[in-house]
Amino acid sequence: MKRLLIALTFLLAPVIAQADLINGGFETGNFTGWQTIGDALVVDSSIGTPPAGGTFQALITNAPSRPSSERHFQSYSGTNSVESCPASLSPDPLAIFLGLPRCSLTQLASVAWEGSAIKQTFTGNAGEVLSFSWNFLTDEGVPMDFAFVVLDGNLSLLADFSTVHTGSGTPFRNESGYHIFATILPTTGIHYIGIGVVDTLIDPDINSAVLVDNFSKTKIPEPSALILFGLGLIAVARALRHEPLLR
Repeated sequence: MKRLLIALTFLLAPVIAQADLINGGFETGNFTGWQTIGDALVVDSSIGTPPAGGTFQALITNAPSRPSSERHFQSYSGTNSVESCPASLSPDPLAIFLGLPRCSLTQLASVAWEGSAIKQTFTGNAGEVLSFSWNFLTDEGVPMDFAFVVLDGNLSLLADFSTVHTGSGTPFRNESGYHIFATILPTTGIHYIGIGVVDTLIDPDINSAVLVDNFSKTKIPEPSALILFGLGLIAVARALRHEPLLR
């Protein structure tokens, strides 16, 4: 039986093996392997909600680049969020950081005023699943501020007020709780992932944030591997039927 279990372990390896991103869980306690712009820092559960896994998680906020009349009078990291796309600003530093054309974030809101982001470049293979956990925090009462994800220059909405529930133990009034974002890499080669949060011009004094954790790539097994996996489970079941219980 022991030999069968050892063989099955090797059989399962391609199913569960993960290719590394650097510091995907922020367990170094800092942004090793990541680039940041604006207000971003690595925190633990003392922020008021536990990480999705491990001890640490990354907090990205749109805390003010000007004095706030709300509860967030300064940035959390000591670095203010950066302007995104007011008409007077050219170029757009947040979009440039994310590899996007100027004012791209206005696709998700009429005016993207200020925000912060993190990003990492990595090597991946076509068909691998890229995933991470996210938790949107906000003082908003309507869908204005938003969190977003950028993969290889493709921008998507991650969260806004419509994803949250009432109440939060964090400095923000409401949070969504942790959810999982997952996507399949379309090509083999160098990729990059960016995550951020943006304030709108309508209410630049009311702030939001996103917590992220557990970035990973997972290889989808070949069909033949799934067949072998199934056969292995059948073999284990048969062996268990014929093996006496240990005493």
